Amino acid sequence: MNESNENNSLMNTPKKNDFIDLIKTFEIIHESSKKIILTTIIFGIFGYIFSINQPVIYRAEAFVAPVEESDMSALSNIAGQFSGLANIIGFSGQNASGTQLNTAIMQSRSFLEKFITDTNLLQKIYPDQWNKNENKWQNGNQPDLRIAAEILRSSLRIEMDMPLRIIAVEWTDPEIAAEIANDIVRYLNKHIREQKIDEAYKSIFFLQEELKKTSLVSNENMLFTLIEDQTKNIVLANAREEYAFKFIDPAYPPNEKIKPLNTQNAVLSALAGLILSLFLILYQAYTNNFKKRLF
Repeated sequence: MNESNENNSLMNTPKKNDFIDLIKTFEIIHESSKKIILTTIIFGIFGYIFSINQPVIYRAEAFVAPVEESDMSALSNIAGQFSGLANIIGFSGQNASGTQLNTAIMQSRSFLEKFITDTNLLQKIYPDQWNKNENKWQNGNQPDLRIAAEILRSSLRIEMDMPLRIIAVEWTDPEIAAEIANDIVRYLNKHIREQKIDEAYKSIFFLQEELKKTSLVSNENMLFTLIEDQTKNIVLANAREEYAFKFIDPAYPPNEKIKPLNTQNAVLSALAGLILSLFLILYQAYTNNFKKRLF
């Protein structure tokens, strides 16, 4: 009987100790409540001050849709029959210039550098270094174009929500944000269109050279058909401004900022202060208690 009571006592001891430790923890927190509250408030204030000193960011969004590719059925049939020649001039029967490729080009460094240069965007990226009165850079030092392209890329957001795409720009000036969002879509259309026209002219030149080498009527007919299709592509490209993306709703200057969120940042900072103060107080209390038991 005594052994049974001893066993029950041993089994209940950990639970009792856990309960005592929990009470002690609450006592420590209660005794240090003023420090915890003060630390939480200080962290919240500093978080708010830090937030209001950050640059205000606006987000302008342009809603676009991929432009449908022209009917390539006839050319695809020919490419299937003469795959070797079609691959040489750039026709494999697959859509190599799809939406993903166009968005990748938009985010490429070479495209962004050319876009910045051709649209005089460098002055808007570095307004503090541009002297408007004298129309030149301060101290005659033009900012690095590669760094400017990285800044623009970090501000560019492309969301692939089907069936529409969102081309968004986050900038400190809402007017410039909307301007860049619309201009970069137009510039991409122009860039892709000119690229396709140039490729078509090169293909026509190649096909004409092939015509001089062949005497077979079947090959001549095939080459003439390819030349005709390339000529058609040039005409269509020249007549179509919205070559890659078509505007569904162009970007407008936003009225509300997206960053910084002052209240949210203050609350998160206060929460971080609360957690940190609780951890330090409990750590110090249990460390001191452990030292007392040890010594």
